[in-house]
Amino acid sequence: MNNEQIELLMKRIMLQYELSAHGIHGPSHWKRVQTLGWWLADAEGADHTVVRLFSMMHDACRRNEGEDMMHGPRAANLVITLCNQNTITVRPKQRDLLIAACESHTFARPGDGTEDITIQCCIDADRLDLCRLGIVVDPDLLFTTTGKLSTMREGAIRLFNESRAVR
Repeated sequence: MNNEQIELLMKRIMLQYELSAHGIHGPSHWKRVQTLGWWLADAEGADHTVVRLFSMMHDACRRNEGEDMMHGPRAANLVITLCNQNTITVRPKQRDLLIAACESHTFARPGDGTEDITIQCCIDADRLDLCRLGIVVDPDLLFTTTGKLSTMREGAIRLFNESRAVR
């Protein structure tokens, strides 16, 4: 997807987004998840397009900032809708990976059969940004070898601190 398509997609997401754009699950989180995801994708050989789209979509259907266990499946349904409307234009395999990553990101655990490296990078990128909530990320809840590195977790903390300094 080109930058114009990404901009249109972001507008579509924000039109239906129910929470504050400045909340803990909003666009600043999505941007950090994209950066972390690309770091992981570079190291692990994952699909950057899927990681980028996941970063924008995975929390787009949250109904609250707390426990909302069904936000992932709702995000997956939004992906399907936007693909059917040609707002998201990706290859079928990318579509399937994006849907699976959104749908499973809340529930997936290492060892549960989530074997695709792109999905793993998406989930790890989201989990690495838990530092924004003061949560120390447990490496046992991460999938990728790169995500489990202390330097990656430290990088996530630096990225969050830098994003706060920019505000």
